[in-house]
Amino acid sequence: MNSRPRVLFLCTGNSCRSQMAEGFASTTQ
Repeated sequence: MNSRPRVLFLCTGNSCRSQMAEGFASTTQ
């Protein structure tokens, strides 16, 4: 069973936000 929650980031308007979300997601694994 997968204990990690699924998180979906929806970034609109600013491409920098998606990079920040990717960095945040990679550190929480």
